[in-house]
Amino acid sequence: MKRLDFVVVVLAALLSVMTCDRLFANGSLRLSERSIWATPLSHEKRAVNLVLEDGLLLLEVEDTFQNPNHDRVEGVYRFTLPDQAFVSGFQIMTDGKTWVPGKVMEIEKARLAYEEIVRRQTDPGLLEQHGNDLTIKVFPIEPKSSVKIRFRAHAAAPAHRSGIELAISVEPDLERKDANSGDGWEMPEPAAGVKKTAPRLIVAGTVRDMRGIGDVSIEPAASISSEKGGGKSFRLDLAEPPVQPIRLKMSLKTPVTPCVTGYSSTDGSRFLLARIPALNLPATVARGRATVILDASGSMGGKNRVRVSRLVKHLQNTIDLNIYALAEGVLTPVALETIEGYACVGPTSWNALALPEAASEADGTLLITDGENLSAAQIETIWNQGGRKPLWVALIAPEEPAGLRAALADKGGCVRLFDEQGWQAAESSLDTAMKDLCISAHIVMPDGERGVPLFGRLSGGEGAEAFLVVPAASMTAPVRVVDRADAVLLELTDPGAGADRPARGWLNLLATRQRIHSLAARPQTPEIVREITRLGLEHDLATEYTAFLAVPDDVARTYAEVLNPTFLAAFATPSFRKAREQSRAKACFANQRVLLGAIEMYNMDDTTMMDRDPVTLKIDIEKLIETNFLKGGISKPETACDYRGGPESLLGSGKIFCVCHGYADGEYGKAAEDQFVDACASAGCDPLDFDIEFPPPPPTEGSPLEQWVREYRFLLFIIQLFM
Repeated sequence: MKRLDFVVVVLAALLSVMTCDRLFANGSLRLSERSIWATPLSHEKRAVNLVLEDGLLLLEVEDTFQNPNHDRVEGVYRFTLPDQAFVSGFQIMTDGKTWVPGKVMEIEKARLAYEEIVRRQTDPGLLEQHGNDLTIKVFPIEPKSSVKIRFRAHAAAPAHRSGIELAISVEPDLERKDANSGDGWEMPEPAAGVKKTAPRLIVAGTVRDMRGIGDVSIEPAASISSEKGGGKSFRLDLAEPPVQPIRLKMSLKTPVTPCVTGYSSTDGSRFLLARIPALNLPATVARGRATVILDASGSMGGKNRVRVSRLVKHLQNTIDLNIYALAEGVLTPVALETIEGYACVGPTSWNALALPEAASEADGTLLITDGENLSAAQIETIWNQGGRKPLWVALIAPEEPAGLRAALADKGGCVRLFDEQGWQAAESSLDTAMKDLCISAHIVMPDGERGVPLFGRLSGGEGAEAFLVVPAASMTAPVRVVDRADAVLLELTDPGAGADRPARGWLNLLATRQRIHSLAARPQTPEIVREITRLGLEHDLATEYTAFLAVPDDVARTYAEVLNPTFLAAFATPSFRKAREQSRAKACFANQRVLLGAIEMYNMDDTTMMDRDPVTLKIDIEKLIETNFLKGGISKPETACDYRGGPESLLGSGKIFCVCHGYADGEYGKAAEDQFVDACASAGCDPLDFDIEFPPPPPTEGSPLEQWVREYRFLLFIIQLFM
């Protein structure tokens, strides 16, 4: 009997060391140092589902790995997320049967609980997000068995003036056959007698945009089909995984202009999505002032020092510069004419950097460096010291350090200048960046607070979109984009509820994340910290002050005294919980029968037949209510209840199911998602063809040992009599 004791913690990590060494990504599960003696794990399958709607991206990834060894091993999983992405949920399965979801706690309590369980157990699991890099330690991975990892992330695909171009890094991580040629993959050596195979990659996607979708292309080539309402869907099923990221290019039928879209939720709430494209810069821009920090470490000498001098001389034509050199932790003012002769010695000491007082009066900060020893935490510190004004990096290096651009995505940006061939284009990009810095465009909310885009950043020229999500109730006045002199560059207003679009559940989450993002950009007073913590706990989001903690039921009960009582409330008395769940399931099944009857009555009375949506399988409940075929609406026994039609048409033998409780005549105890997969198999279709989000399954009742004891209680009683 295997005991599967493991703990998974997601901490909102604040530190990310960026070096030129690339992580084993995307989505690898490598043996940890303590299991390095073992045969490498094999990557069996990756299933990816993505939805791109109005520039917002939902990415769901599920990976399956196999342990070919005869012993337990520990693995380390790494995945690189899109820029500015955040994880909104994860699950892990090590026993082949039960998905264990994460739950949010206050971060200090999660850390204390984790440390105590670590002290009492051996090798638990740990999940951290460092910038865009997701890292999960998984233990135990049982002998000759599989482990599955599933997570959901949110990001954006900002439109440029020509449309949307998105590179989706979901290619499985394997060793290249030839590091220089870049063609094909080399799998790790398998165990003796095990066939050497590549993981199967399945990608299903749906794209929709209120601006209208023109041409869509996918690389590698995929079958693309049109959807009702003007959307497009595609599917890839590759036995040989691609070497490069999957690339999606999409043209828009209408120009990329500022727009505000309203969304209405089934609970009556509304929120607005503002898409702010690159701003039209005025013909003349008042000169601004930037604080320039020159990296004067040893690696910046020689030709790099000449490149720095050339760049600074060019920039002085656009903006006034206060120039300082950072050498061996000391910051020294430098005259422009002395840069080429300045001594570059020692390592870079970013930790010792303290910006001068004059930096707070400048319009922004520019770092000129080769990126050595520059981490996300140091970038955050420099940004805060500069008054959270734009921070740019002019990178004098042949390659860009991993994670650098992601760390700057919401603070400014990065321009690489090294090769003579691309120098002029890079200088032009930096000129535009300095003009943005001179303008200092920022968002002013109706209450006068300074707004922060959820994704992207305000930019000019050929920049991409920025996204802002706000509750409609707070839009009592227009949202304004102003420059540093408070001159209005753009106004955004509520278009009115009449033009609202239906809000998907995952879109509602972004409004809360936007609020957290805006609060995080302010000085972290005790009041701000409490509010961010409250929002994270209420909406199950990892923040700087909250964290995911995933603990199987038996482990939670074993270490009950070290866990937060709020978290343990999820583990109610089994008998009470079972009765409550059965009662809610019966109410849900009754709703399904009522809905099916209302649709049948509607179709008998109306010439336009009602069926479920062919992609989302949603049912137009609002129309049933408006036409009085469903009087009083539907009272959901649980907030997660969401009623959909099955894979077969409701005009035929199709049925209705709930994403939480499944089918009324479904197999008892089987998860709704598994019931749906069975229904798709019976109908001869693929469940990945449908856009449905299933909530995490409820925790199993009791530990595996407790379930076994209950199942064989009578046999144990007989054995006890003989003993």
